[in-house]
Amino acid sequence: AQPATLRAQPAALNAPSLPFCTPSLPPYAPQVAFDLGQCLLHRRYSYRGVVVGFDRTCQQSEAWMRSMNVDTLKHGRNQPFYHVLPDTRDRPGAQLTYVAQENILADAPSEPVQHPMTAEMFEGFDLERGRFVPNAQLRVQYPPASTPE
Repeated sequence: AQPATLRAQPAALNAPSLPFCTPSLPPYAPQVAFDLGQCLLHRRYSYRGVVVGFDRTCQQSEAWMRSMNVDTLKHGRNQPFYHVLPDTRDRPGAQLTYVAQENILADAPSEPVQHPMTAEMFEGFDLERGRFVPNAQLRVQYPPASTPE
């Protein structure tokens, strides 16, 4: 439309007709609270683990979200989800899990989480801080959690 036409028809400028004016944030969009190498306890299943990646919202398929009842969580799919290496003493089989932020409790263990992939993803374990030190490749793939999008 021509500028003169738009001035003559102010109703044409309402927000719903302009998609770039519509807020796109989900109703609950918390910051990523856990960083790479941070150790955790799963709130529901009580296993120990270490964060190896994260998504700001659930990025799994609709079928996966249905099968895991993601939408029944307090904050559903609109919260950070973390890629976690569970301790093999708690969950045998060298698994990789995907965990909603609301199901994570921070942990600073006196010994490292045991999983065969920790040596590939981390430079070592900082006993004083109770967390793993991410390698350069992992840090490039996932900038620090406090970095805004």
